[in-house]
Amino acid sequence: MKITQNGIEVPFVHWQRMKRGGTILGINVPDYLEWINNLEEYLLGIHLQPPHALRVSLTQAKKDSSTKLHSPKWSFSVRQIPYSEEQYQEGVGIIFLEKLRQDSISLTYIKSPDYPDNQSALLNMKDRGAFEGIWINQRGELVEGTKSNIFFVQNGTLYTPSLTSGCLAGTRRGIVIDLAHKLNIPLQERDVYPMELLEAEEVFLTNALMGIMPVTQAENRQIRASVMDGITQALIKAYKVI
Repeated sequence: MKITQNGIEVPFVHWQRMKRGGTILGINVPDYLEWINNLEEYLLGIHLQPPHALRVSLTQAKKDSSTKLHSPKWSFSVRQIPYSEEQYQEGVGIIFLEKLRQDSISLTYIKSPDYPDNQSALLNMKDRGAFEGIWINQRGELVEGTKSNIFFVQNGTLYTPSLTSGCLAGTRRGIVIDLAHKLNIPLQERDVYPMELLEAEEVFLTNALMGIMPVTQAENRQIRASVMDGITQALIKAYKVI
């Protein structure tokens, strides 16, 4: 999650997703006040000037006999935010990953650093000089990036893979969907395919650290409209004031 001068960005949204994931995994994620207090106590102790990224992981520890859930073991880490202003202005390049996504849809609500096949995906991206690699599932549908959700625009409508593709229900994915509704931007969450993205007028990525990142190259195709006046830039403008 992103830490700014104003504190943790949309902390309640992050807690909600962690709570859902904990329920699926049988981990007793604490209530919101205890959760946010633990995070703020950690941040006060590290004396690191924002902005930066905070990773919070909860893993199974001992089992609570009263709730039949595992009490969580906390771990924290921080790092610099790895995105530059030039990337937002010029856009980034994406590729379709060669290996098909094998993850179960049960991981849709669970954010984990240990997704299968991510190492081979990162090597694939590095070899081809791409900023991000996009997973395709066994049905031939777009899923998501290795570290992001993906959106594209065609004929004034915003599209993103549905959760049935196996994509993560990312926090910024949800925020962008809400912003699209507020801005009266037509939106479809459905099965989408690689050729649709290659024919798109605009493309962008989302995650908690990058926010909304314009894509100006998909495979060998240039998509300059992503950094010009359009739906992507309207969403970026609205996102900056949430």
